[in-house]
Amino acid sequence: MSFNLSQDTMLKSYKQAAKMGLQKEDVNESPNGFLFCNKTKGILPTILARLLGERKKAKKRMKEADNDFDRAVHNGQQLALKVGCNSIYGWTGANFSSVPAPNIASSVTAYGRTMIDATSAWAEREYPGTVTVYGE
Repeated sequence: MSFNLSQDTMLKSYKQAAKMGLQKEDVNESPNGFLFCNKTKGILPTILARLLGERKKAKKRMKEADNDFDRAVHNGQQLALKVGCNSIYGWTGANFSSVPAPNIASSVTAYGRTMIDATSAWAEREYPGTVTVYGE
């Protein structure tokens, strides 16, 4: 969501962006080199924001529930919304998807790897002797 990755925000090149009247700051380049317009919010981030808003409401209802049954129902709702959110970008990488977008899926993975590497470097710098085991 933070990087506005969506089928409707994908750009082929900086040249295309310029033809559309976009400035360099209106374009986000993913770590693996794909370009996305960040000037207007994309469809996928919009869908995710709505789903996350509904999940937040379900979690609030769960905390406020008067009995175990209602709590379990609201917990099921928020978990279903969580799975839906976690699946949105995975869906872009599936060959059988109705709207496959491998450059989005690979950009999500590239951003994830960048964040893991930055977190690992921070931990090893701030806590000498720390060794990151993930992804080796």
